[in-house]
Amino acid sequence: MTAHGDYSKYSNDKCRCAACRKAWAKYVLQRRAKRHAWTAVNGLPSSVKHGEPAYFNWGCHCDVCRADARAKGRVRRARYRARLAAAS
Repeated sequence: MTAHGDYSKYSNDKCRCAACRKAWAKYVLQRRAKRHAWTAVNGLPSSVKHGEPAYFNWGCHCDVCRADARAKGRVRRARYRARLAAAS
């Protein structure tokens, strides 16, 4: 068993204590930063399609990825506003 505060405890043992959540968040940010750095040098891998996931996960900011991220953001914000209106 791994100790609390390790990202593998969050992932493998499904622990959601504050220390494990913080370790997981740090791990995810490091992985994303590594992907963004790789993409900046090598471009988007051929196995990854352009669109919103490539924008956020790989740091691809081409016109296609930006447009898709903007469109999906509009949809998310509209859903959020609708939920707020329904709740009040």
